[in-house]
Amino acid sequence: MTLFHQIALGLIVLWLAAAVVLRRSRLAAMAGLGVLGLYAVIALVTGMTAPAALGLAWPQHWLHTVMFAIFWAGVMFAFLPTVEWAAETLTRQETAQPDTLAAAAARQNLVPAIASAWLFGAVLEELVFRGVAMGALIPLAGPWIAAAAAAVAAGVVHIHKGPRAALMIAQFSFLFGVLYIANGYDLWSTILAHGLCDTIMLARYASGRAKLSRF
Repeated sequence: MTLFHQIALGLIVLWLAAAVVLRRSRLAAMAGLGVLGLYAVIALVTGMTAPAALGLAWPQHWLHTVMFAIFWAGVMFAFLPTVEWAAETLTRQETAQPDTLAAAAARQNLVPAIASAWLFGAVLEELVFRGVAMGALIPLAGPWIAAAAAAVAAGVVHIHKGPRAALMIAQFSFLFGVLYIANGYDLWSTILAHGLCDTIMLARYASGRAKLSRF
């Protein structure tokens, strides 16, 4: 394991501990995501790690990457009812029905919300949970345990949203991990799939046709 990955795992452990202790704090989740994202960028700029080590090698065939991302976004939506059922069954909390006032507010802020989803969800979360966390764990435990561990970590840091939402996020995170493995550790495909999923969900939520605003 490289020094970059050793430090990254230490930061992730601290982040998870803070998320558990401050489980009502969205700030703790966002701060940890920002710190790890900044650390990865600094490591790339200084040569401490390489783009390929984070899944950021430039794709040879962008069409393949884009089409794979679109296909996997469809897979994610196909699994949505199962993910909702599992989360509701295990937590005994039902997913709230679409709220008219919330949908109206979402329509007014749709463009900033989509931009935020791409930056924090698609780019930073995929960089941290797939590029950094899975990249560190794969040599130690293999790809599937790494994907599961990264998914659990994603659920823990979103515990401020409540147990049902955290469990749903963990399941979706595992599916993004499957995509990362299936497409040869190409982070661009998971970034595109994540951003596409969140964009569609936000648009559906703003229209009042979806219970959830984001994956």
